[in-house]
Amino acid sequence: MTTTLLLPVLIIAGAVALGLIPILLRRRAAPARVAGVSAAIALIAAGFGGLAYLASDNRDTAKRVALYESNPHAAMRSFAGDLRERIRSQGESAQAELHFRLGRALSAAGDRQDAIAAYAEANRRSKDDDPGFLVAEAEARLNDSQRSVDSHRIAERRIEQALTVAPRHPAANFYAGALALGEGNEVEALPHLRIVLDSGLLEGGARERLAQRIESIAASRDESASDTDEDAPSLRVTVHPPEDGAPPEGGTLFVFLRRPDGPPMPLAARRLNAPQWPVTVQLRDSDRLSGGPSLFSYEALVVAARWSASGDALSGRDGPQAQQNIDPGSDRALELRLGGRAPD
Repeated sequence: MTTTLLLPVLIIAGAVALGLIPILLRRRAAPARVAGVSAAIALIAAGFGGLAYLASDNRDTAKRVALYESNPHAAMRSFAGDLRERIRSQGESAQAELHFRLGRALSAAGDRQDAIAAYAEANRRSKDDDPGFLVAEAEARLNDSQRSVDSHRIAERRIEQALTVAPRHPAANFYAGALALGEGNEVEALPHLRIVLDSGLLEGGARERLAQRIESIAASRDESASDTDEDAPSLRVTVHPPEDGAPPEGGTLFVFLRRPDGPPMPLAARRLNAPQWPVTVQLRDSDRLSGGPSLFSYEALVVAARWSASGDALSGRDGPQAQQNIDPGSDRALELRLGGRAPD
């Protein structure tokens, strides 16, 4: 008899023997010795069944560990097989997280096409966009050497979705920056690369190389801007400190443009450390954070300013702010007062 059949037989036998004990004890004719023997048999059967079960479980675990050490791809395929069995047993009730875990196992096993399908199913079943799920599918598609044009486009859409949900997600910004660099658009890549650098996603030499690349892109951007910005259209924004209390000292002032009905990611931005009040900045197309149409071609934009004591670029954290809707085609100068109405 195999171990698989022996385990339930021993456990069931023990359970039946234990069930007979009360009946034997109620019968006066039954010797006490019979009841004692039955109890002993029950305990021995149940005990051996439990020990056999634990031994079998430990053996399976030991085999899987040994397999992973000798052939990790085969071990992960075995784990993926277990997950597939669970998914089949649960049917349509299988949670998105289970499909995501299957994608991870298949990726580790080197089965990239099946991993892509698992990640795609996880995103389909997810009630809300999960940036981790979205980035995982994009990563699998981008790392697929046999990817099609359609698969590449899906990967780009997944990264855009992840950034809409979590604008500062390190991995989403890493791939957004890599995609922009792959297209030769360093200006669009720059803000994503800065987020990756600040996040601590990369360490050691990789982080140093990224910092050097950012400095190189920023320097070339400043040089090209100085040659072309004087005659380019611009929006002049003067920012005043709050009326109440002393003007804030140090910190960082952010001035940015975004679409009224668009994602929270700004279209263009300027950052000034330790501003001297009032502050006047010029926003031009060269300040855009990504490619796209001219800032002055939009029908409406929101101009916003925020001072942060900690230098945190995310809005609503630790400092006064102000914003105003404008028509960029006609409004080329405005004034904002932090924490209050615009100056008279």
